[in-house]
Amino acid sequence: MWLFATRAYSQKITPQQANPYAHVDNIALQLPRTSIKNTQDIADHINAHFSTPADKARAIFIWTASNIQYDVANMYSFNFHESKQEKIDKTLRSGQGVCINYAAIFNDVANKCGIKTYIMEGYTKTTTGTAYVPHAWCAALIDTNWYLFDPTWGAGYISNNKFVKKINNANYMAAPGIFIKTHMPFDPMWECLHYQVNNSEFCTGRIQPDASKPFFSYKDSIAIYEQQSERDKMAATARRCEGNGVQNSMIFSWIETLKQNVEVTDNNEMVSEYNTGIANYNDALSLFNVFINYYNAQFKPARTDQEIRKMIDTVQTKIDMTNTNFDSIHHPSASTLALMNSMQKNILNLQQHVDEQKKFLNEYMQKGAVGRKMMFHKYTWMGIPLN
Repeated sequence: MWLFATRAYSQKITPQQANPYAHVDNIALQLPRTSIKNTQDIADHINAHFSTPADKARAIFIWTASNIQYDVANMYSFNFHESKQEKIDKTLRSGQGVCINYAAIFNDVANKCGIKTYIMEGYTKTTTGTAYVPHAWCAALIDTNWYLFDPTWGAGYISNNKFVKKINNANYMAAPGIFIKTHMPFDPMWECLHYQVNNSEFCTGRIQPDASKPFFSYKDSIAIYEQQSERDKMAATARRCEGNGVQNSMIFSWIETLKQNVEVTDNNEMVSEYNTGIANYNDALSLFNVFINYYNAQFKPARTDQEIRKMIDTVQTKIDMTNTNFDSIHHPSASTLALMNSMQKNILNLQQHVDEQKKFLNEYMQKGAVGRKMMFHKYTWMGIPLN
């Protein structure tokens, strides 16, 4: 029997193999946070060095994850009155933030780099169970597909109440079917799955695609969503959230907030339409008085028939605009309805006077100069003019 000596050879791992994004990361991180004023500075740096959406998305992800320190002390503090821009500005100044700050920066820079991106809000699950604190991440359209990005989880983790910086690439450009294992958006549309996972299934780990469910064309739904008004987006989102199961208090609070925002928006639109209607009525009344004054002056100084007709037509246009404003108020409050009913009487009264003047003009413009002049006078049976 022959025995052969063997030698073990170790293969050297190149930096590119250790981190396939090393080239992009190195360029992206050449821009320190302390040298920028706003997200446009970050976008300019990225746009200057990268051309493909994937490279840009990677640069934004690594910059955000590397330059922002998780604010452990304020992880449970939420300022619901802080605008998105305020969240971004504060975080860029301090270098600290929580999930919504990471997501807001990623979202803003990505959009400025020409990548369609949205902030997702929802909740997460780890090996220790379902979290009961809301979380935020992003969905971005890279070429023709939607991917998920969580720059917060990608930045590191908390250990012993301290943040440990450690880049986690599993949260970069994640496929929806993988991401759903740990991240559940409140709005199931943003699962970006053809067979949606409901909240109960997510919490119990039953996330495998189920072709027995109705097929959901999330790309078509997102396209419709993008065309909706902000009010309709909120209303549709609330309906989708409810349909996916109200599994916990976070989901319930999210839905209630959406409904309240829809109600506030409807109320603001109602007030705006009512006020615009009143303004149009006042314009109509003012223009009608101008016409009557001109009528009382027996249409002097002279104007063309077209100009005179336009005077009363403009009044009619303003009345029509008033009616359109009021017709668009579908569910007025009791007080607004009372005001509208009162105004309708005024509008009807004005319309009657306008109709009378239209009739007058129709007759007036069919006559010659003498006949027109006589229309401004009323005569007694003895032929003596009254005015």
